[in-house]
Amino acid sequence: MSTVGLRNGIAGLLLAAALAGCMSQPPVPADRYYRLTAPDPKPAAAQPVLAGTLGVAPLDSDGVHSERALLYVDEERPLELRRYHYHFWADPPPQLIQSQLLIYLRRAGIAGNVVRSDSPLTVDHLVSGRLQRFERIVGKMRVRVAVAMELGVDRGAHGAPGWRASYQAVVAAQGPSMYATVQAYNVAFGRICADFLRDLRRH
Repeated sequence: MSTVGLRNGIAGLLLAAALAGCMSQPPVPADRYYRLTAPDPKPAAAQPVLAGTLGVAPLDSDGVHSERALLYVDEERPLELRRYHYHFWADPPPQLIQSQLLIYLRRAGIAGNVVRSDSPLTVDHLVSGRLQRFERIVGKMRVRVAVAMELGVDRGAHGAPGWRASYQAVVAAQGPSMYATVQAYNVAFGRICADFLRDLRRH
């Protein structure tokens, strides 16, 4: 075989090997997006507790809690917060919580009118707060979610001073899948909604 033929043969073998290597690579995982859903509240009282319009603002948050990627913590390294590359919330958690809390409070009949708002100047009462934890906790034998936030109500531009309280829930997922994790998030969020509604009715 001539030198040229040998070179062409080697080049062909290298090309075939490269193509085979490309074909054997596993497919890139598809991005997945998840929803947070409002639970059904207990039946409302005969009359709304709050007179006028209640606004619900997006929660304040810092750093990665403002992003759409789901976050997780290794149970053995609790100070290290990480994010998943292919698992995302449909919207950033502060907006997800705003939307679903608004739905929940409307269903509860807590006020005559419940709207989106970020200013106490445009409503009679304004729900606002800060997201503190919204993460998956991964252990060797279990998966949990931790949700913590501060929530409260301001009484409008010229109303009485508002109030604030801290709410948190830790819920075990019913399996290792991400779908089971999102279900646990919804359970935790539902517990916080119920606790907040109870406090709203008391103040």
